[in-house]
Amino acid sequence: MMRRFGLALVALNVVAGSAQAAPLDRTFSARIERGPCFGRCPVYSAEINARGVATTHPERFTFCHEDQTRHLRPSELRGLIAAIDRAHVFALKDEYRAHVTDLPSTRITITRHGRTKTIYDYGGEAVGMPRAVKDVEREIDKASGILPCITPE
Repeated sequence: MMRRFGLALVALNVVAGSAQAAPLDRTFSARIERGPCFGRCPVYSAEINARGVATTHPERFTFCHEDQTRHLRPSELRGLIAAIDRAHVFALKDEYRAHVTDLPSTRITITRHGRTKTIYDYGGEAVGMPRAVKDVEREIDKASGILPCITPE
């Protein structure tokens, strides 16, 4: 009886260990594009791929003036993917657009398991966009490393 229990425990540990080391989605990518407004809104894009390579492209009204690349730790990449999955982006509308002018636009494009979803945000929460989309936008900004380029020190 103890031997069976011991073997079951070993098997459980092997399964649990392999779940933690499960391979990442090789098709994953997350991209954010922030567009201009009539004022001094930061304009930039950033992309993160399945290998955890993040590339930022500051364009206008940023504190950085050159493209930058950083490598995410596996835990950072897994955290970003988890945030995207929690938001259920593939179930959301493609566009949340307010009928006004002078707002910056944000477009996120997510690829997971070979499927791609783009969500356009122009005053989104005011027209019913779930807060989860803003959360994903912030997570992509944070993971990409663009924040020091758009926030004064």
